[in-house]
Amino acid sequence: MDQASAMEIMADTNNDQLKLSVYYLLKELQKQKAQNAGVQALSERLETKSEECKGLESRVDQYKVLLARAENRLAQLSLQSGKGPHAAKGIITPGVNKRVVEGLTRQNTKLKIALSNLLKRGPKSVDLAEENLDLTNMVVALKDDLEKAFTENKELRDALLAVENDDTQKLQQQVANLSAKQLSTERTLRGLQTYCDKLVSENEWLKKSNESICKERIVQVAQLRTELGSIPDTNPEVKEVMAQAYGGDEIDGNAESLKKKIQELENTIKHHEEKTEVSDQEKEKLRERIALLEEAISHRQDKIQRLEENGSTLDRRLAEIMEELENLKKENETLNTEKILTQQQCSVYENDFKMEKQEKERLMIDFKEIQEQHKRLREENQRYQAMARHLEWEIQKQKSKTPSPPPQTQYSPYSCAPRMPWTPSLIKNEFMGGLVEVDGPKEDPSRQQRQQPLKRPQETTRDPDPNLFEAQAQQYSPRTRPSQTPSRKTSQHSYGGIKCPVCDEIFPHDQIEEHLVDCVPT
Repeated sequence: MDQASAMEIMADTNNDQLKLSVYYLLKELQKQKAQNAGVQALSERLETKSEECKGLESRVDQYKVLLARAENRLAQLSLQSGKGPHAAKGIITPGVNKRVVEGLTRQNTKLKIALSNLLKRGPKSVDLAEENLDLTNMVVALKDDLEKAFTENKELRDALLAVENDDTQKLQQQVANLSAKQLSTERTLRGLQTYCDKLVSENEWLKKSNESICKERIVQVAQLRTELGSIPDTNPEVKEVMAQAYGGDEIDGNAESLKKKIQELENTIKHHEEKTEVSDQEKEKLRERIALLEEAISHRQDKIQRLEENGSTLDRRLAEIMEELENLKKENETLNTEKILTQQQCSVYENDFKMEKQEKERLMIDFKEIQEQHKRLREENQRYQAMARHLEWEIQKQKSKTPSPPPQTQYSPYSCAPRMPWTPSLIKNEFMGGLVEVDGPKEDPSRQQRQQPLKRPQETTRDPDPNLFEAQAQQYSPRTRPSQTPSRKTSQHSYGGIKCPVCDEIFPHDQIEEHLVDCVPT
């Protein structure tokens, strides 16, 4: 009986310990959740408070600078106007007013007081004792959790940066850390499994012990019942009492002793009945405890299953991360090759662009030169056209022998009016460079070759020399050539022909036009 009670007490203590462990685990989970929420809220509040403190400090610095400037200005103005009529009054100048300075000083003192109050508070500029007593306790209790959360956030940020920067070493370190964590979780799972196995074995042992106790109690109860049914046969004392009772008056003085023994026997019987009732109650309690233990075991098994599922999800996630790493490596290689190809193409395009730019610049220079040459040739063409028109006018004038003014055209840039009136003997021609003789003597044979009309030179692709045309234009231009006074000397051969202004040859009237068409370049 003593061993059974000791076993029951041990079973009760084990069950109570299991209950307490389960209860504390649940309570710790709830506390962790609440602590995480409180840490997040506290971190947000701390960040806001730190930002406010920074803003206040910046404002204090600004006001300090303004105050120093105002004090310097006031000192200067007081020195300048200390002897004047405004020495006792407030100094009103275009710079700073005394009232403004006083207001700034008051505001600066207020800000200094507020800043000192903030800085006198907690280590992170937060008066936790005044704001919330619960937050102080939470902060003190959750420093380790906050550090863990910071470390986890740092690891996650490092992992993200490594993925963005394609840093394989950091990613390998992260994988190693995750594998270490996985190993630690597996170890904890194994420890929990062993603990659960121990609990299961203890529960089975308790079940068996309870069953054995129940069987023993049932046997004892049966024995007691049988003993109660056959008390005179099994108990000699009861037999003696019964015998004495059945004997009648043979024994006179033993009635009281027999009564006492009967009462003792009745008391023992009652005590056994009470024990049986207590054993039934203990059985019910044990059944309830067994049910609670089974529930705790089911919770533990569910927790183990969740942990195993989390481990499998972590394994899958790790495999996905490794696949993503391999895909990212391949994509990085392809991107590097594409980058090299694009750089080569860009270099080729850049060289082509530079060559095209140089070609364009060269063509623009050539185009400008051609434009200038075209402009110069157009001016020369206009000059030569004016010369041709003047020659035609001279020819017509000599043919008709009537002094008429030369035709003026709106496109001619030169004025072609003759300097002197026409006379039958001499004609002043500024474009021919001398006098014109008509019907003169015969020319010597040495000049006959030059009198023949010149042929038009063959066209070539070479550009004409602009200096040659400029010299010719200056030679036959009435603006540049010096004026020649006509000579009064006449001869019988004064009207023999007309001299060409280009080749200095003399031709008759009927051939000078054709010669000018061939000689003058267009």
